[in-house]
Amino acid sequence: MPTHESKCGCGRDLMGEDECRFCRSRQVAWHSLSARIRADLRKIHHPEEAIKADLDIIHEPLKGRGLYFCGPTGSGKTLYAAALLMASFDVAKIGGQKFFMALPDLLDSIKYTYNGRGGLEGTEGEIIQKYCSADLLVMDDLGVERTTDWSYNILNSIVSQRYGRLKSTIFTSNIDLDQLAAKLGDNRISSRICQMCEVRLFDYKDMRVTL
Repeated sequence: MPTHESKCGCGRDLMGEDECRFCRSRQVAWHSLSARIRADLRKIHHPEEAIKADLDIIHEPLKGRGLYFCGPTGSGKTLYAAALLMASFDVAKIGGQKFFMALPDLLDSIKYTYNGRGGLEGTEGEIIQKYCSADLLVMDDLGVERTTDWSYNILNSIVSQRYGRLKSTIFTSNIDLDQLAAKLGDNRISSRICQMCEVRLFDYKDMRVTL
């Protein structure tokens, strides 16, 4: 039985657990990525200077800053966002819960909880709060979903709560913020994102053919 003096493989105190909270959080983040993204991350090397510069933005204390990656399909934005998520665990002072979430998958998870069916992640409210309260969230494929009042309200709730709680968020999208506002029918969400995030344009050639 581990004691409070026992150490995890990463060198942190186990505090009576088989695995420290840091390693458990990193494992949860890793498995929030799809198998395809995990495989690709093992093959692609992103420049350390870019990673460090963007992590400095995300981890600026009490700012709730984030990044908005905009570019065509295959431009590398999703993979780079995933790389930032995992690299954030190398910043020793940053812990907490971190997740990668594709917005269409989130909406499907919430729909699954309706009509008395149990969701793997809990109730609708529990799912939403999970992503509202995460210390770092990657929200992938923003703007690809069909816009309804229901999907708009869920997205607005997550973005607004993360904005108010000063939580760092990385968004990826095929469209820019003006196009996002037009798609959603108003600029409330895009305005929040603009206040939260620095915008990065991705215009590289399709990376998937080089993997």
